Amino acid sequence: MKFNVSLNELSFYAYHGIHEEETKIGNRYSLNITVSLFLAPDEVSQINKTIDYSVIANIAEKAMQIPTPLLETVVYNIANDILATFNQAQNVTVELFKHTPPLGILCKSSSVKIELNR
Repeated sequence: MKFNVSLNELSFYAYHGIHEEETKIGNRYSLNITVSLFLAPDEVSQINKTIDYSVIANIAEKAMQIPTPLLETVVYNIANDILATFNQAQNVTVELFKHTPPLGILCKSSSVKIELNR
C-alpha cells in the first residue's frame, strides 16, 4: 500500500537570498513536505517501518537555519537528507515559499518545488 506522510505550512524566519538585504533582514518562509512510501498490511502499526514526521521537521529546521543564496539549494538539501535518513522513503516532494519576496511590486509569495525519487 502506498502512503504519503506530509507536513504542511511549516513556518520559519530565515536569511536566504542573493541580495545583501535578504541576508541581513531575513524573511518569512513556509514549507510543505510530502514523503511517499510503501507499507505491507502488517507494517502499518510499526513506527520503525513508517516515516517519523518529527524527524522530517528537524531536518527542515536545520536546513532553514543555514543562510543559502538559492532556494533551489535549500529544497534539494532537505529532500536529499530525508531520502538519506529514511530508507523506506520512495519519493520526496519539498516546496518552499518565500513570503513577500523583494521584487519591487506586491507579491504574496514565490516558491521553489523539488521532487526526488529513490
